Amino acid sequence: MLLVVLTVLEWGGPQHEGEVEQRRATALELVAQSRQSANDLSEMARLYVSTRDPLYRTYFNQILAIRSGKAQRPVGYDSSFWTRVLAGESQSVSYGQPESLVTQAHSA
Repeated sequence: MLLVVLTVLEWGGPQHEGEVEQRRATALELVAQSRQSANDLSEMARLYVSTRDPLYRTYFNQILAIRSGKAQRPVGYDSSFWTRVLAGESQSVSYGQPESLVTQAHSA
């Protein structure tokens, strides 16, 4: 899916080189977010299976909801967000608007 987005973004025919580079950077960031959320999902599944702690299943479901735009996206939702959550450093998380990865790709 994101490969198609990358192709469309580069094929769209922007007039300026800077615009092309910005669109490319945005597309690469979306690909990185998709890969990271897949890694986070895998980690939560492994932790749940090995510990049977329902908290990891809850986190798994939260990641899916954020990724699909059904839950609000945390402000500062970066590649280390779930690492910080697992370390207990997420007591004061503020939330923004829900936005799925697909919506972000279409907006790009």
